[in-house]
Amino acid sequence: MPEALGDAMALRLTRLSEPARALAECLSLQNSPPTRELCQLLVGEEEPRKLLDLLAELARHDVLTSHEEGLSFSSNAL
Repeated sequence: MPEALGDAMALRLTRLSEPARALAECLSLQNSPPTRELCQLLVGEEEPRKLLDLLAELARHDVLTSHEEGLSFSSNAL
């Protein structure tokens, strides 16, 4: 990966709150695309609003994208 690209991705991740970064890190360990159901399990099923806030933060920082098919990382390098 080119150094500039790596720096840009690292900057995206450092701007995240700790809960959002932790969720992204857990999801990145999956071999398959992340699902909302998995995200909810990781965040806690009793906190649906918290999940929406974390997903919105990840989208704002161009880490995770939500679409009809589900969720995906905005870059394969993440």
